Amino acid sequence: LLLAPLSLLILSKGIRQKKYSYIIWINIVSFFGSYAYGALGFLFALWLLWTVFLLINLLSDFSNLKRRKFILAYFFILVISWLGSNLWWIIHFIEASTSIISQFSGEELQGKSSSVLNALRPYHSPQYILRGLSGFYHYEAKEWGEFYKSPLLVFLSWIPSIMIFSTTLFKTNYKSNFWRFLLALTTIVLIFSKGVNPPLGLLNKFLMEYI
Repeated sequence: LLLAPLSLLILSKGIRQKKYSYIIWINIVSFFGSYAYGALGFLFALWLLWTVFLLINLLSDFSNLKRRKFILAYFFILVISWLGSNLWWIIHFIEASTSIISQFSGEELQGKSSSVLNALRPYHSPQYILRGLSGFYHYEAKEWGEFYKSPLLVFLSWIPSIMIFSTTLFKTNYKSNFWRFLLALTTIVLIFSKGVNPPLGLLNKFLMEYI
């Protein structure tokens, strides 16, 4: 869960201070949090988060040519650098996906998308998404054995989420329009990441099947 707000914080500082160097830190944080990309819903939601943030900043002062050029260049460099630093798993993913998808027609894929979403539902429930964990890798496949089932790890896994959302208790935060904006974008990421689980599960199902 920390990957979304932390990367957004770095992104916003880079835009506000007009420094391309923050893109390096986004890629570093992204690399160490790349385990989360095993859930494609989170990957799409994360890029939606970054894109919406940059788009709003672009439109908020669109008449400023210098700022407009900076944000567009920032986005372009971010996309290229992120793709380059994540090629190690993207290439493997594309090869594996192509071989599987080629076995089905368009109608079959549309029908199977609903089945896939329902099958993945237990692994993307809010209790896992809020802690930034994979229900499949950590609890079904048990890549780390019983490590994540220990009471201590269950307790520790909730601390980052509690820290993030406890910021709503600070007066300087909840009265800040910018902070509320960042929190709203983070909440959108969580909604998309949880797949067809409630709340708003039907919205995700519609987007996957028809868009």
